[in-house]
Amino acid sequence: MSDFGNYKYVKTRKIHHCVYCNRAIPIGTMARNFSGIWEGDWQNWYTCGFCEKEVEPNYAEPSDGISGDEFSNWLYESDYVICKKCNGNRRYSAEWDWIDITHIKVTCGDCWHEWIVEIPIDGDAAIKAIEGVKNDA
Repeated sequence: MSDFGNYKYVKTRKIHHCVYCNRAIPIGTMARNFSGIWEGDWQNWYTCGFCEKEVEPNYAEPSDGISGDEFSNWLYESDYVICKKCNGNRRYSAEWDWIDITHIKVTCGDCWHEWIVEIPIDGDAAIKAIEGVKNDA
């Protein structure tokens, strides 16, 4: 829990990493920054537009601390991990890893089929991508 601090939107002047998905936030990208005292320690972190709009409101539990677990939870609950080849729905058996700043390689835990998922770093593009996946399902 925050003892005190400030959230603000910044245009990055150097590369920072998102506290949720751990992606590099490129120079010149809008991101949300927190600076302040969190649970007694000085903290300074950045949130990419995608995680701010999709991951944080649905999965973040600030009282539990902040980590990359929120992004993993979001991904496993999303339609991105459902295999279109075998319709495997064992979400938590899928494996995933970032292959670049906006793409994740997902491997089905049932048939080992692999596919690429685009996760935009920009918040507005993220909402459009998410709506597209929901409409495809």
